[in-house]
This record gives sequence, structure tokens and C-alpha cells, in this order.
Amino acid sequence: MLQYRILESHARKIIGGKASMRGREAMLVGSAIDLQDEDALAIANDAGIASFLKKAPLSSILGQLQKRKAGRGKTKAKQRRVALASASDAAHGSIATGIALANSRAASSNVTLAVMQNTTDHAGTFAFAREHKLPIIYVINGFDEAEAQSYGFPVIPVDGNDVVAVYRVAYECILRARQGGGPSMLACIDFPLALSVVKSRDPLRNMERYLTGKGLFTENWKRQLIQSFERELRQSLAAAKKAARGKQQSGRDDRVFSI
Repeated sequence: MLQYRILESHARKIIGGKASMRGREAMLVGSAIDLQDEDALAIANDAGIASFLKKAPLSSILGQLQKRKAGRGKTKAKQRRVALASASDAAHGSIATGIALANSRAASSNVTLAVMQNTTDHAGTFAFAREHKLPIIYVINGFDEAEAQSYGFPVIPVDGNDVVAVYRVAYECILRARQGGGPSMLACIDFPLALSVVKSRDPLRNMERYLTGKGLFTENWKRQLIQSFERELRQSLAAAKKAARGKQQSGRDDRVFSI
């Protein structure tokens, strides 16, 4: 989660804009960390950075960001045996569901994880996924109990600031999808806090408290992690810029288009 936040911060410096997932790292990382190489991760408007969760090389991610800064590659993302949706939220639910349909027809055990901003205008998509028992997990920010009852598949509310809780629910949903159980949804919400709990709802702070309680966290370890990842980012950015200059000189263009 810490590395993802750092990477997104660098991405904003390169291409501008606001943080799309800041404060929602537990929702994203907790749900995606158990995905396999051939599974699909679909995140509206965040495909390039999200590929980090699928172990895409940093030089590739940063290279694509550089192209976007230059006005090229706006909807392009390097892929590592995974489909990444870079469409708007309105379209990307349908795209992700289509990927799940293709996996189902291919009789594979691959699943699709679709991180969505909301459930607006997706009723038809959800009904299709339910009817065909598609191997897809929808992850949304928020929960409407009355609306959830109409979907016809499990909708599980979970603390969106607790990466351990998100992971546990996501693990069960992914396993269910692989075994042919059909679609499900993680509804990430903010649960009320006891007065004794620290006010901050930052998922990174929550994880630090969790690890501290188990004797697995120190500020020195965190500092070393940040320094190491920042150094890796600088080296990867330099490599991406060097590769881009080499392609311009040779006239090559081996970009891979995302879905």
C-alpha cells in the first residue's frame, strides 16, 4: 500500500491530476493481492498504475506515464498477461464483465476483479453476470443494502480502511468465482469507530497499528522501505526515458494497447 501511494504521487507529478485511489489503498491492494498472473484486474481511469499490482516493471509503467505526459498513449498500458481497463467507470463495468464472459466460455479458472467508483447504471451488467454465473468480483466504495438485495449475488460489506479485512473477504470471493460460484461484490465502507480508536482512518496508518501490535513494524523499517522504493523509482524513470529516446531514434513503436 505504501509503495502504491508513493507511485501514484510520482504519477501525479508526471501527468498531473488528482489522486484517484489515495485513501483507498486498502480496498485496492487487499482485493487484488491474491490475483494470479492470468487473472484480470480492471480499474476505471487507473489502468497504468494498477498494473503495478500485477507486477508490471516500473520502467514500463513510468514509460507509459511519460507518453501520456507527451500527449501519447492516453489509453495505453503495458500488460503482463492481464487485461487492464482504462475506460470510464460507466463503460468499464461492462468491459470487465465481458472479460469474465470470455474466461467462462474458455472454461478457464481465471477470474476478473473490477474496482468501480459506484454501482450507478450497472444493473443490467450485474444481472448479466448473475445469469451467466460469471467469474467476476466487483469492488465498490459504498453500500446500499436495499439495492444490494436486487443483484441476486452475494454483496459483502467490509471495512474499506482495513486491508486485512478486505483481503479475507476478497480471498473467499475469488475462490468462490474460481470454483464456478459466480459473481460477488465487496462493498467497502467506513465502519463507525470506538472512541478509543485513533481518529485517523488512513489505511496505511491502520496497517501500521496492526503490524505494531504484532511486533512487525518500526519507523526505521518504514523509512528504509521508502528510501529503497524511491531509489528504484528514480532508476526506473531514468531507464524509461533512455528507452524512449532509443525508440525515437530507431523509429520503433512497440506499444501494447489496453482494452
